[in-house]
Amino acid sequence: MKEKIKTKIRKLRFKYKISILNENTLEETHSLRLSPLNAITLFVVLLLIVFAFYSVIILFTPIRNYLPGYSTEEMRDNYMRNALMADSLMEVVDRQNTYIARLRDVVTGDIDIQSRAALDSAVNDTATKGFMTRTEREESFLKEYENSEAIEDTNTPHNAYASMFFTPLKGVVGKKFNPQSGQYGINITAKPSSPVAAALSGTVISISYTIGDDYTVIMSSDNNFITVYSNLSDVLVSPNQKVYAGQPIAISQTASESSLHFELWQNNMPLNPEDFIIF
Repeated sequence: MKEKIKTKIRKLRFKYKISILNENTLEETHSLRLSPLNAITLFVVLLLIVFAFYSVIILFTPIRNYLPGYSTEEMRDNYMRNALMADSLMEVVDRQNTYIARLRDVVTGDIDIQSRAALDSAVNDTATKGFMTRTEREESFLKEYENSEAIEDTNTPHNAYASMFFTPLKGVVGKKFNPQSGQYGINITAKPSSPVAAALSGTVISISYTIGDDYTVIMSSDNNFITVYSNLSDVLVSPNQKVYAGQPIAISQTASESSLHFELWQNNMPLNPEDFIIF
């Protein structure tokens, strides 16, 4: 048995000469001495090099994003952000198409509108018809749910409006409401690049940008409410746009600890958002 093993090892180590001859002169131009063991070793080394090369390409280049089941938190955030931006762009396009259609009706004489304000009003009425319309079954279920879950909060002076509000950003409240020190709102710390939703249904009245606060969105709502959203990395709405409560209007900061500054005003008086909204 040992002799057979030694014989096989000798055969693997036995070297063969590979020669390259000149066809005309039969002169040897190149030669290579190679054993089966050398050939196997060379083949394995080449396989390892190729495997390492492709592994580096897959792990350290965007190609890894195409691997099945591969996903990171950054990718999911980007997907959500792109989806929200696409939804917002589609809404803008729909409004512009509606505006053009109404303008065409004015030019052809089908609609008699004397001012641009009236035209804008007609566009808004047309664009909002059927928007987020509830069915009778949904209305019935909603009324039953509201009646069963109704809770009287006698400690909160503004509880009549509490059901109108939507949490703009889920997170931890850092700086509390303190108007005496100039803190007219609260700071909400959350994950970076999180979608910021409208706390109330209303109209976007201002969008601005400053170096300290990044983007700031101000909205006007019924009952003389004003909501202010600051420290935004991107905005998904436009001025004069109608927004419903819970609709994404912006993206929070991209820093590791992003913070949304949120203010709530009524009749030119600052209110504590935590009296109305659970964060």
